[in-house]
Amino acid sequence: MLVGVAQPLGSKSAAFDIDLSAGHVFTLTVTGASAAATFINKPSSGTVHPFSIKVTNGGVATSLFPAATTPGNAALNLSVSGTDWVHGLIID
Repeated sequence: MLVGVAQPLGSKSAAFDIDLSAGHVFTLTVTGASAAATFINKPSSGTVHPFSIKVTNGGVATSLFPAATTPGNAALNLSVSGTDWVHGLIID
């Protein structure tokens, strides 16, 4: 279970960063097909960083997360109109 204050990322229609040093829980709304996340400030080697992201309208984006960060390098099936939670681990 992740505890803490959610970091609002706002509305996204183009490429944007998710700064993992800012916390473990994030929220965002996708407003354009070109929205694409990049994870920055990943933990140091050997450190695990769990995260949760509340994504509103994530299916609007063509490719919201890099293929290497999704199960089996497959696209996530996110709602075009609605809310999804994305949970993951960053292990460097």
